[in-house]
Amino acid sequence: MTDGSSRGEGLLASMRSLVRSLIAMAQTRLAILASDLEEQGACLAKILVFAALSAVGLFFSTALLIAFVIAAFWENRLTAIGILFAVFLALALWALAILRKHLAERPKLLAATLAELDKDKASLSGVHENDS
Repeated sequence: MTDGSSRGEGLLASMRSLVRSLIAMAQTRLAILASDLEEQGACLAKILVFAALSAVGLFFSTALLIAFVIAAFWENRLTAIGILFAVFLALALWALAILRKHLAERPKLLAATLAELDKDKASLSGVHENDS
């Protein structure tokens, strides 16, 4: 009888160890997820702040430049406005190209978390990187 109860206790201890390991693994993955989300949030906040500052500065500098050019070149105001339009359009297109480049180069959302989950899935299925 002691054999059966010791096997049951060993099985129970093994199950407890497995549950502890799963909880520790889940805790680690949640910590990585929280870190990824915090990093993405900080990056987004920084982008929004600088975009807002740039928009405000661009608006006021554009308005003042247009007022100055129209006042200085009143006789040729249509030419001056046309030149300003072309310059601001070129600047906007240039800024758009840079924005698209930065958006394409940004890190994938939750990349570290997804990589760790892929490692977990591979280790649970018995596939190791050394086997490849």
